[in-house]
Amino acid sequence: MTEATPTKSMSGQEGHPWTGEPSALDIYFGDNAEVLPSLPAEAFDLIYIDPPFNTGRKKQRTRLRTVRDGDGDRVGFKGQRYRTTRIGSRSFADDFDDYIGFLEPRLAEARRLLKSNGLAWHGSPFAWIKTRPSRRR
Repeated sequence: MTEATPTKSMSGQEGHPWTGEPSALDIYFGDNAEVLPSLPAEAFDLIYIDPPFNTGRKKQRTRLRTVRDGDGDRVGFKGQRYRTTRIGSRSFADDFDDYIGFLEPRLAEARRLLKSNGLAWHGSPFAWIKTRPSRRR
């Protein structure tokens, strides 16, 4: 197990940039199955979980940049027109042959990291898990 290093850190800053209150925020970028084991047990008051839902479909996310432009291709707030530029796209297959096998070790790590009086929150308003039998080929 290697120790995870935060990608961004606000720890040790004078205070939160908006409120001035003390801040301790570390952001890790990486596979959670690799990062979570390197963090100390019972270190978190809140864990927010928003896993893929195993829909069986390809998920694609496109990032856009918008600029106010009277001849733009979109209409936004108060009828203003905006020109959009596609700046990137990512996709993944939301399809797991063994979804429980994928999810269980991550949930076990989340439980290990959560303080005894902590709260775990699921990212969906309806906490559901879809499981499918193995596909026949």
